[in-house]
Amino acid sequence: MLKELNLVHFLIDQMASDREML
Repeated sequence: MLKELNLVHFLIDQMASDREML
């Protein structure tokens, strides 16, 4: 379960980074 939460957090962080670049 912890790995799944880390994956979700990673995906959200990636999307946030992409938005900042745009």
